[in-house]
Amino acid sequence: MTKVSFDISISLDGFITAADPTPDNPLGDGGHLLHEWYFQSDQKTRDKIPASQKNVGAIICGKVTYETSAWGNDGPHAPTPVFVVTDETQAPPTDSVYTFVPDIETAVTEAKKTAKDRDVRIMGGAYTGKTAIRAGLVDEVVLHIAPVLFGKGIPLFGDWDDMQRSLKILEVMDTPLATHIRYELIKD
Repeated sequence: MTKVSFDISISLDGFITAADPTPDNPLGDGGHLLHEWYFQSDQKTRDKIPASQKNVGAIICGKVTYETSAWGNDGPHAPTPVFVVTDETQAPPTDSVYTFVPDIETAVTEAKKTAKDRDVRIMGGAYTGKTAIRAGLVDEVVLHIAPVLFGKGIPLFGDWDDMQRSLKILEVMDTPLATHIRYELIKD
């Protein structure tokens, strides 16, 4: 059965960017520290990363993540298809893995069809992930907690006071550059 996971890196104090993100520096000053666990780890460490990273058949991201990434036409994990949630009418680049969709519901439906028996991963962007959780479309939340405190930046859940959710810890993995926690979202 296809699982939908919201997968994101955060600082210990809960930020998905450092302070002062800009189009040229979308993670803010020092924000690259959030992803050192992925880019600086050796293969042995990468092999320990939660299963949600390994069985991905489709990816969902928001417009800002798409626009500020340096993924190119092949996306973050070529040749995995990427569904970009955007309310703007535009055509994706030709010969690319991208499909633009108008809302999170369409993104999840299309990503599940494409993924077949593999999983769907929502990555990058607090808004896209929170919208999917609010809509009841997420099965798991995977946090990669970097050992850094930013003090300010874009919070993952900081402005989310209208909804309470229960989670069950499924897996905790400690690696030299991050702690990875996989939660099941308890559906009411």
